[in-house]
Amino acid sequence: MTESLPPAKRQRCEATSPVQDQEESVAQRQKRGSAMLRGVLVMAPMVRASTLPLRLLALRHGADFVYTEEIIDRKLARCERRVNDILGTIDFVLPDMPAVPVLRIDPKEERGRLCLQIGTACPETALAAARVACADVATVDVNMG
Repeated sequence: MTESLPPAKRQRCEATSPVQDQEESVAQRQKRGSAMLRGVLVMAPMVRASTLPLRLLALRHGADFVYTEEIIDRKLARCERRVNDILGTIDFVLPDMPAVPVLRIDPKEERGRLCLQIGTACPETALAAARVACADVATVDVNMG
């Protein structure tokens, strides 16, 4: 899945995340996380709405960070990453439906400001889906609820 990425990005995607200090309490982690987002304007994820046009509008009108619509892990894990030179986007498409992107990203405007939301019931499948797009998003939100 990451074969088409440059080696540096491929290595980042395949690396495991560092284990947090076992002594740090849940309350300390929550406080640290809240401080990271203080003063940040975020466009929340919205079903069938958080597509590229709305995300770009939100960024152009002051949002610091935007979410994709929730994408089911099994679907994204089957996708191929394609550069769309005509639109200047990165498209994630199913091999049997290349004309209809599952996810479209504008790398110029969304770089470092996009969160991929994955809907899942299986951690392994969520990881496979995240690896498909990890080089093109700032962070991944996993919805298992």
